[in-house]
Amino acid sequence: MHVTYLVGGFLSDGTGCKIQIVPEEDLIRVKAEFKTLTSEHVYSVQKAKALPDLAILYAVDKHERDKNDICKR
Repeated sequence: MHVTYLVGGFLSDGTGCKIQIVPEEDLIRVKAEFKTLTSEHVYSVQKAKALPDLAILYAVDKHERDKNDICKR
């Protein structure tokens, strides 16, 4: 079982804010980059140990959102 998280907030280095999809094994390290964490959500749960590219998850979400927007027209 592998969990992927979406985290977001204001960066510690003062360069602004960021939203990022993060594999479970990188969560603690990535959270340390934020001065203020405004969001932390379970984004995806997979049977696979780890996905080779997290962009796959985003692409599926974007496709579904685009498909739904077309249906509303």
